[in-house]
Amino acid sequence: MKLRAGSGEIKVIGKSFDQYFNVIYYRSVAIRSLAMSPYACLVDVEAHVTGGGLKGQAEAFSQAVARALVNFDPKLEALFQEEKMLETDPRKVERKKYGLYKARKNRPYKRR
Repeated sequence: MKLRAGSGEIKVIGKSFDQYFNVIYYRSVAIRSLAMSPYACLVDVEAHVTGGGLKGQAEAFSQAVARALVNFDPKLEALFQEEKMLETDPRKVERKKYGLYKARKNRPYKRR
């Protein structure tokens, strides 16, 4: 994640923001922290996101921008803490158990 003073241009993995997040909902999730700050049109953002789906990447992008903006201007920390934008989602993938196909998927029941 790179945050520089600029004209408000956003690039994700070398692509434009609208081209990478092509669903409007994901765009709104990703841009939420930047839109709340007074620096929306004053900084350029360059990010690299991997793994998960587009929704998870949009949420990770929003959190990374919020953390970068707090490093840029510490006065914004209270605003982002109030909206819970600096917290990481604690959910993890459940491990696969012995004798099962996946974490909880079992074999079909045999009646006869």
